[in-house]
Amino acid sequence: MKKEQKKQKMTGDLYICHTVYHFLVALARWQEGGPVTFWLSTTISNAQQLAYQIRQSGAPVRVLVKDKDVLRSEFGFYPRPLLAEMRAFLQSFAHIYLFNDDTPEGFFCHRQKLAYVLLEDGYNYFTIAHQQGYPRSLKERLARQVKRRPLIRGYSSACQAIEINSWENLAVSQTDSRYAKLCVLPRKALFRQLSSEKESYMQAIFGPVPEVNERGRLALVLTQPLAQDGLMSPSQQAYFYEKVITRLQASGYQVLLKGHPRDHLTYDGIKGVTCLAQAVPVEYLALQGKLQLSLVVSHSSTANQFFEAPTVSQVFYDWARDSYDAQLLGDYGLDEGDIR
Repeated sequence: MKKEQKKQKMTGDLYICHTVYHFLVALARWQEGGPVTFWLSTTISNAQQLAYQIRQSGAPVRVLVKDKDVLRSEFGFYPRPLLAEMRAFLQSFAHIYLFNDDTPEGFFCHRQKLAYVLLEDGYNYFTIAHQQGYPRSLKERLARQVKRRPLIRGYSSACQAIEINSWENLAVSQTDSRYAKLCVLPRKALFRQLSSEKESYMQAIFGPVPEVNERGRLALVLTQPLAQDGLMSPSQQAYFYEKVITRLQASGYQVLLKGHPRDHLTYDGIKGVTCLAQAVPVEYLALQGKLQLSLVVSHSSTANQFFEAPTVSQVFYDWARDSYDAQLLGDYGLDEGDIR
Protein backbone atom coordinates (compact mmCIF):
# COMPACT_ATOMS: atom_id res chain seq x y z
CA MET A 1 0.00 0.00 0.00
CA LYS A 2 2.78 2.42 0.89
CA LYS A 3 4.49 1.80 -2.43
CA GLU A 4 1.23 2.44 -4.29
CA GLN A 5 0.67 5.71 -2.42
CA LYS A 6 4.22 6.80 -3.13
CA LYS A 7 3.81 6.00 -6.81
CA GLN A 8 0.59 8.00 -7.01
CA LYS A 9 2.41 11.08 -5.69
CA MET A 10 4.97 10.96 -8.50
CA THR A 11 3.91 13.17 -11.36
CA GLY A 12 5.38 15.08 -14.25
CA ASP A 13 8.86 15.34 -15.69
CA LEU A 14 11.95 17.15 -14.44
CA TYR A 15 14.64 18.38 -16.83
CA ILE A 16 17.92 19.43 -15.21
CA CYS A 17 19.58 21.89 -17.59
CA HIS A 18 23.17 23.13 -17.37
CA THR A 19 23.20 25.09 -20.64
CA VAL A 20 20.72 27.09 -22.70
CA TYR A 21 20.94 24.39 -25.36
CA HIS A 22 19.84 21.81 -22.79
CA PHE A 23 16.75 23.91 -22.11
CA LEU A 24 16.03 24.26 -25.83
CA VAL A 25 16.08 20.47 -26.27
CA ALA A 26 14.05 19.97 -23.08
CA LEU A 27 11.38 22.38 -24.28
CA ALA A 28 11.23 20.57 -27.63
CA ARG A 29 10.89 17.18 -25.86
CA TRP A 30 8.23 18.35 -23.41
CA GLN A 31 4.95 16.52 -23.89
CA GLU A 32 2.44 19.35 -24.13
CA GLY A 33 -0.43 18.94 -21.73
CA GLY A 34 1.73 17.11 -19.21
CA PRO A 35 3.25 18.76 -16.13
CA VAL A 36 6.92 19.64 -16.50
CA THR A 37 9.55 21.41 -14.42
CA PHE A 38 12.76 22.91 -15.80
CA TRP A 39 15.65 23.07 -13.33
CA LEU A 40 18.05 25.75 -14.58
CA SER A 41 21.50 25.48 -13.05
CA THR A 42 23.47 28.67 -12.47
CA THR A 43 26.09 27.19 -14.78
CA ILE A 44 23.86 29.08 -17.25
CA SER A 45 25.30 32.57 -16.94
CA ASN A 46 21.94 34.30 -17.40
CA ALA A 47 19.81 31.68 -15.63
CA GLN A 48 17.61 34.18 -13.77
CA GLN A 49 16.93 36.19 -16.93
CA LEU A 50 16.15 33.02 -18.87
CA ALA A 51 13.74 31.91 -16.13
CA TYR A 52 12.01 35.29 -16.29
CA GLN A 53 11.63 35.03 -20.08
CA ILE A 54 10.20 31.51 -19.78
CA ARG A 55 7.61 32.67 -17.25
CA GLN A 56 6.72 35.68 -19.41
CA SER A 57 6.28 33.49 -22.50
CA GLY A 58 3.01 32.07 -21.21
CA ALA A 59 4.22 28.47 -21.51
CA PRO A 60 2.35 26.32 -18.95
CA VAL A 61 5.54 25.06 -17.33
CA ARG A 62 7.32 25.40 -14.00
CA VAL A 63 10.85 26.79 -13.92
CA LEU A 64 13.33 26.84 -11.03
CA VAL A 65 16.81 28.31 -10.77
CA LYS A 66 19.16 26.25 -8.60
CA ASP A 67 22.68 27.13 -7.54
CA LYS A 68 25.21 24.94 -9.34
CA ASP A 69 26.73 23.92 -5.99
CA VAL A 70 23.52 23.16 -4.10
CA LEU A 71 24.20 19.40 -4.29
CA ARG A 72 27.98 19.52 -4.39
CA SER A 73 29.62 17.05 -2.00
CA GLU A 74 33.10 15.62 -2.37
CA PHE A 75 32.37 12.31 -0.64
CA GLY A 76 28.59 12.14 -0.84
CA PHE A 77 27.72 13.33 2.66
CA TYR A 78 24.88 15.86 2.70
CA PRO A 79 23.37 17.87 5.57
CA ARG A 80 20.30 15.99 6.77
CA PRO A 81 17.77 18.76 6.03
CA LEU A 82 19.15 19.17 2.49
CA LEU A 83 19.21 15.42 1.91
CA ALA A 84 15.61 14.99 3.05
CA GLU A 85 14.39 17.99 1.06
CA MET A 86 16.14 17.05 -2.18
CA ARG A 87 15.24 13.37 -2.01
CA ALA A 88 11.57 14.22 -1.49
CA PHE A 89 11.68 16.81 -4.27
CA LEU A 90 13.31 14.53 -6.84
CA GLN A 91 11.16 11.54 -5.88
CA SER A 92 8.04 13.59 -6.62
CA PHE A 93 8.70 13.34 -10.37
CA ALA A 94 7.76 10.46 -12.62
CA HIS A 95 10.88 11.01 -14.74
CA ILE A 96 14.18 12.83 -14.22
CA TYR A 97 16.13 13.86 -17.32
CA LEU A 98 19.81 14.81 -17.19
CA PHE A 99 22.05 15.95 -20.02
CA ASN A 100 25.24 15.63 -18.01
CA ASP A 101 25.64 13.17 -15.14
CA ASP A 102 29.22 14.32 -14.43
CA THR A 103 27.66 16.95 -12.17
CA PRO A 104 26.61 17.30 -8.52
CA GLU A 105 23.04 16.53 -9.60
CA GLY A 106 24.16 13.39 -11.43
CA PHE A 107 26.25 12.22 -8.48
CA PHE A 108 23.33 12.84 -6.12
CA CYS A 109 21.00 10.69 -8.24
CA HIS A 110 23.62 7.93 -8.32
CA ARG A 111 24.32 8.03 -4.59
CA GLN A 112 20.62 8.14 -3.67
CA LYS A 113 19.64 5.55 -6.31
CA LEU A 114 17.24 7.92 -8.04
CA ALA A 115 16.46 6.70 -11.55
CA TYR A 116 17.18 9.09 -14.42
CA VAL A 117 17.37 9.18 -18.20
CA LEU A 118 20.52 10.64 -19.77
CA LEU A 119 19.97 12.82 -22.83
CA GLU A 120 22.91 13.36 -25.15
CA ASP A 121 24.87 16.46 -24.15
CA GLY A 122 25.59 18.33 -27.36
CA TYR A 123 25.13 16.88 -30.83
CA ASN A 124 26.49 13.36 -31.50
CA TYR A 125 28.50 13.52 -28.27
CA PHE A 126 28.60 9.74 -28.02
CA THR A 127 30.77 9.57 -31.14
CA ILE A 128 33.72 11.04 -29.21
CA ALA A 129 35.71 8.14 -27.76
CA HIS A 130 37.96 10.03 -25.35
CA GLN A 131 34.96 11.84 -23.84
CA GLN A 132 33.21 8.66 -22.71
CA GLY A 133 34.47 8.69 -19.12
CA TYR A 134 36.30 5.36 -19.21
CA PRO A 135 38.52 4.71 -16.15
CA ARG A 136 42.02 5.76 -17.11
CA SER A 137 43.91 4.30 -14.17
CA LEU A 138 43.54 2.18 -11.06
CA LYS A 139 44.01 5.36 -9.01
CA GLU A 140 41.04 6.99 -10.74
CA ARG A 141 38.82 3.94 -10.24
CA LEU A 142 39.68 3.79 -6.53
CA ALA A 143 39.11 7.54 -6.11
CA ARG A 144 35.67 7.22 -7.67
CA GLN A 145 34.76 4.37 -5.35
CA VAL A 146 35.88 6.33 -2.28
CA LYS A 147 33.92 9.39 -3.40
CA ARG A 148 30.93 7.24 -4.44
CA ARG A 149 31.05 8.62 -7.94
CA PRO A 150 30.04 6.50 -10.94
CA LEU A 151 31.83 6.45 -14.25
CA ILE A 152 30.21 9.26 -16.20
CA ARG A 153 28.14 9.22 -19.42
CA GLY A 154 25.51 6.75 -18.28
CA TYR A 155 27.47 4.03 -16.48
CA SER A 156 25.60 4.58 -13.22
CA SER A 157 23.10 1.90 -12.23
CA ALA A 158 20.67 4.78 -11.64
CA CYS A 159 20.80 5.64 -15.35
CA GLN A 160 17.89 3.79 -16.94
CA ALA A 161 18.30 4.89 -20.56
CA ILE A 162 20.60 6.98 -22.76
CA GLU A 163 19.00 8.96 -25.57
CA ILE A 164 21.33 9.64 -28.50
CA ASN A 165 20.97 11.43 -31.81
CA SER A 166 22.11 8.63 -34.12
CA TRP A 167 23.54 5.11 -34.24
CA GLU A 168 26.21 6.23 -36.72
CA ASN A 169 29.88 6.35 -35.69
CA LEU A 170 29.15 5.50 -32.06
CA ALA A 171 32.09 5.32 -29.67
CA VAL A 172 30.04 2.88 -27.57
CA SER A 173 30.64 -0.74 -28.58
CA GLN A 174 28.16 -3.59 -28.21
CA THR A 175 30.29 -4.99 -25.38
CA ASP A 176 29.96 -1.72 -23.44
CA SER A 177 27.65 -2.11 -20.44
CA ARG A 178 25.74 0.99 -21.59
CA TYR A 179 24.88 -0.33 -25.04
CA ALA A 180 21.57 -1.89 -23.95
CA LYS A 181 20.50 1.48 -22.52
CA LEU A 182 20.85 3.33 -25.82
CA CYS A 183 17.84 4.63 -27.71
CA VAL A 184 17.64 7.10 -30.58
CA LEU A 185 15.69 10.33 -30.96
CA PRO A 186 17.20 12.42 -33.80
CA ARG A 187 17.52 16.04 -32.71
CA LYS A 188 16.74 17.52 -36.13
CA ALA A 189 13.58 15.43 -36.38
CA LEU A 190 12.62 16.57 -32.89
CA PHE A 191 12.87 20.22 -33.90
CA ARG A 192 11.10 19.67 -37.23
CA GLN A 193 8.07 18.30 -35.38
CA LEU A 194 7.56 21.31 -33.12
CA SER A 195 3.97 22.38 -32.66
CA SER A 196 3.00 25.96 -33.50
CA GLU A 197 2.53 26.55 -29.75
CA LYS A 198 6.08 25.48 -28.95
CA GLU A 199 7.45 27.62 -31.76
CA SER A 200 5.60 30.63 -30.36
CA TYR A 201 6.96 29.91 -26.85
CA MET A 202 10.51 29.69 -28.22
CA GLN A 203 10.13 32.94 -30.08
CA ALA A 204 8.76 34.62 -26.95
CA ILE A 205 11.69 33.29 -24.90
CA PHE A 206 14.55 33.82 -27.34
CA GLY A 207 13.12 36.55 -29.54
CA PRO A 208 12.85 36.61 -33.33
CA VAL A 209 15.89 35.82 -35.43
CA PRO A 210 17.47 39.20 -36.25
CA GLU A 211 17.11 40.59 -39.73
CA VAL A 212 20.52 40.73 -41.39
CA ASN A 213 20.62 43.24 -44.22
CA GLU A 214 24.09 42.30 -45.41
CA ARG A 215 24.33 41.48 -49.10
CA GLY A 216 26.65 38.96 -50.67
CA ARG A 217 28.16 35.90 -49.05
CA LEU A 218 27.42 35.51 -45.34
CA ALA A 219 29.71 33.61 -42.96
CA LEU A 220 28.75 32.78 -39.39
CA VAL A 221 31.58 32.35 -36.87
CA LEU A 222 30.67 30.43 -33.71
CA THR A 223 32.86 31.10 -30.70
CA GLN A 224 33.44 28.68 -27.83
CA PRO A 225 34.75 29.16 -24.27
CA LEU A 226 38.10 27.66 -25.26
CA ALA A 227 40.07 29.53 -22.59
CA GLN A 228 37.59 28.69 -19.83
CA ASP A 229 37.71 25.03 -20.81
CA GLY A 230 41.51 25.00 -20.72
CA LEU A 231 42.04 24.46 -24.45
CA MET A 232 43.74 27.81 -25.05
CA SER A 233 44.85 30.89 -23.16
CA PRO A 234 42.58 33.97 -23.49
CA SER A 235 45.14 35.63 -25.77
CA GLN A 236 45.33 32.53 -27.97
CA GLN A 237 41.55 32.41 -28.21
CA ALA A 238 41.34 36.08 -29.19
CA TYR A 239 44.11 35.57 -31.77
CA PHE A 240 42.36 32.52 -33.23
CA TYR A 241 39.01 34.22 -33.84
CA GLU A 242 40.54 37.48 -35.07
CA LYS A 243 42.63 35.51 -37.56
CA VAL A 244 39.58 33.58 -38.78
CA ILE A 245 37.46 36.71 -39.15
CA THR A 246 40.20 38.67 -40.91
CA ARG A 247 40.73 35.89 -43.45
CA LEU A 248 36.98 35.58 -44.11
CA GLN A 249 36.66 39.32 -44.67
CA ALA A 250 39.65 39.28 -47.01
CA SER A 251 37.88 36.53 -48.97
CA GLY A 252 34.82 38.71 -49.48
CA TYR A 253 32.53 37.39 -46.76
CA GLN A 254 30.24 39.49 -44.60
CA VAL A 255 30.84 38.07 -41.12
CA LEU A 256 28.29 37.36 -38.41
CA LEU A 257 29.62 36.35 -35.01
CA LYS A 258 27.67 34.32 -32.46
CA GLY A 259 29.35 34.23 -29.06
CA HIS A 260 28.93 31.09 -26.99
CA PRO A 261 26.80 31.76 -23.87
CA ARG A 262 29.78 30.81 -21.64
CA ASP A 263 32.38 32.72 -23.63
CA HIS A 264 33.61 35.65 -21.52
CA LEU A 265 35.70 37.30 -24.24
CA THR A 266 34.17 40.21 -26.15
CA TYR A 267 34.46 40.74 -29.89
CA ASP A 268 32.58 44.01 -30.35
CA GLY A 269 35.80 45.80 -31.25
CA ILE A 270 36.42 43.78 -34.41
CA LYS A 271 35.55 45.99 -37.37
CA GLY A 272 32.95 44.95 -39.90
CA VAL A 273 31.46 42.16 -37.78
CA THR A 274 27.79 41.86 -36.83
CA CYS A 275 27.43 40.26 -33.39
CA LEU A 276 24.32 38.18 -32.73
CA ALA A 277 22.72 37.83 -29.29
CA GLN A 278 25.03 35.73 -27.13
CA ALA A 279 22.31 34.28 -24.87
CA VAL A 280 20.40 32.71 -27.77
CA PRO A 281 21.49 29.13 -28.63
CA VAL A 282 22.83 28.88 -32.16
CA GLU A 283 20.72 25.77 -32.72
CA TYR A 284 17.67 28.01 -32.40
CA LEU A 285 19.03 30.24 -35.18
CA ALA A 286 19.59 27.18 -37.36
CA LEU A 287 16.12 25.91 -36.52
CA GLN A 288 14.51 29.12 -37.76
CA GLY A 289 16.39 28.89 -41.06
CA LYS A 290 16.12 32.63 -41.72
CA LEU A 291 19.84 33.34 -42.04
CA GLN A 292 20.93 32.73 -45.62
CA LEU A 293 24.43 31.54 -44.80
CA SER A 294 27.15 30.46 -47.19
CA LEU A 295 29.53 29.27 -44.49
CA VAL A 296 29.57 28.32 -40.79
CA VAL A 297 32.96 28.23 -39.05
CA SER A 298 33.87 27.04 -35.56
CA HIS A 299 36.79 25.67 -33.62
CA SER A 300 35.04 22.40 -32.72
CA SER A 301 31.34 23.08 -32.13
CA THR A 302 28.87 20.29 -32.80
CA ALA A 303 26.33 23.04 -33.55
CA ASN A 304 27.82 23.23 -37.05
CA GLN A 305 25.96 20.03 -37.84
CA PHE A 306 22.60 21.75 -37.39
CA PHE A 307 23.19 23.80 -40.54
CA GLU A 308 22.42 21.94 -43.75
CA ALA A 309 23.36 22.33 -47.42
CA PRO A 310 23.91 24.60 -49.22
CA THR A 311 25.61 26.06 -46.13
CA VAL A 312 29.23 24.85 -45.96
CA SER A 313 30.58 23.82 -42.54
CA GLN A 314 34.20 24.26 -41.46
CA VAL A 315 35.47 22.82 -38.17
CA PHE A 316 39.12 23.18 -37.20
CA TYR A 317 39.36 20.58 -34.45
CA ASP A 318 37.97 17.04 -34.61
CA TRP A 319 37.06 15.79 -31.14
CA ALA A 320 36.74 12.19 -32.31
CA ARG A 321 40.29 12.15 -33.71
CA ASP A 322 41.69 14.61 -31.16
CA SER A 323 43.48 16.53 -33.89
CA TYR A 324 43.38 19.72 -35.96
CA ASP A 325 42.64 19.89 -39.68
CA ALA A 326 46.07 20.89 -41.00
CA GLN A 327 44.69 21.93 -44.39
CA LEU A 328 42.10 24.23 -42.85
CA LEU A 329 44.67 25.78 -40.50
CA GLY A 330 46.85 26.52 -43.51
CA ASP A 331 43.96 28.05 -45.45
CA TYR A 332 43.46 30.54 -42.61
CA GLY A 333 47.15 31.22 -42.08
CA LEU A 334 47.12 29.58 -38.65
CA ASP A 335 49.82 27.51 -37.01
CA GLU A 336 48.82 24.85 -34.50
CA GLY A 337 51.65 25.87 -32.20
CA ASP A 338 50.10 29.34 -31.79
CA ILE A 339 46.77 28.04 -30.50
CA ARG A 340 47.55 24.80 -28.69
